[in-house]
Amino acid sequence: MKKKLILLILVLTVLAVLVILFVFGVFKTPPYKEYKDGVYIGEAQGIRKHLKVQVTLDEGYITRVEVIEHYEKGAYYYDAPIAQIPDEIVKKQSPDVDAVSGSTLTSNGIMNAVRNALEQAR
Repeated sequence: MKKKLILLILVLTVLAVLVILFVFGVFKTPPYKEYKDGVYIGEAQGIRKHLKVQVTLDEGYITRVEVIEHYEKGAYYYDAPIAQIPDEIVKKQSPDVDAVSGSTLTSNGIMNAVRNALEQAR
């Protein structure tokens, strides 16, 4: 009887650990598994044309997003999205993040440029 109880506890413990690992995404499939790893340049329009980003894909994950060139005007409007949107994209593993209030055009330009870069990795 004790052996069965110990075995039952052991099995339940292993199952609990596996459930926790699944819940926290340890066995999660990379969101860009089908894409080619590398560094890609994407371009879109923000307030002005030619907002360029550099997107790094590694093992199916977006590991870095950087705005490398832009002609946006009014630092008051573009500083926040250039600082915040790339980090949010990496964090969420998606170009679909919330725009910075008051800087919608620049925010959308960054997100669209990332989409453009990801298309090249397909």
